[in-house]
Amino acid sequence: MLDALFKLVEKYTTPLHLTPADGIDYWRERLLLLILFLGLILGFLVLVPSFWFAFHTGYTSLIILDILVYTIMFLFLHFRNMPYKIRAVSTPIICYLVGTALSFAMGPYGISQVWLFMAPIIAALLLGLLSSLIALAGNLVTLTAIGIVLHLDLMQWSFTTATSYTNSEWLADAANFLLLNFIAVMSIGFLFRGLQNSLVQERIMSDNYKRNVQELAETNDRLLAEMAERLEAQ
Repeated sequence: MLDALFKLVEKYTTPLHLTPADGIDYWRERLLLLILFLGLILGFLVLVPSFWFAFHTGYTSLIILDILVYTIMFLFLHFRNMPYKIRAVSTPIICYLVGTALSFAMGPYGISQVWLFMAPIIAALLLGLLSSLIALAGNLVTLTAIGIVLHLDLMQWSFTTATSYTNSEWLADAANFLLLNFIAVMSIGFLFRGLQNSLVQERIMSDNYKRNVQELAETNDRLLAEMAERLEAQ
């Protein structure tokens, strides 16, 4: 049974048009497919408590949001011929939009912050450091907007935890969130940049080695040919 499971994972997480020889691009697409595959399988289990919560609290829009995200994940995983850039850019954007929507709909805590936190991390994994910093800036904008809403008391949420935030509490919460998010993003970004540089250097060394071997083989063949000619001349 485990073998069948591993084969299934291998089937849906292997890029169609890339091989390990393509370096970091291969592993980034494979990582994207793994995120989508796990999200699709485990996300089905999450839908059940999410639907139960939505029905009992009146957040029916949450059901529509969950179904929409789940459908997009299925399409991205199923249509692997879709350009990588489209899927890779869309995935962290979806995380960010879901987190922002949940923050304003349900309150700026709990599951909404998880979605927001993941957006820059996924961007760092799939696109690189610059994209992750852009996503982090998006989180800063969202948290600032939430702070303004709380300060001006523009919205009333059903949960007392959200409405009982003081300005100083929210400022401390948002600052800690952004700090940890920044540390996670920078760590992943530098790790991937180092891996990419290592792969490039390894490929250069491999190409140089192959070229040197070929030159030595050609030189050896030429020397053997010259020796044969001299022997014939004698």
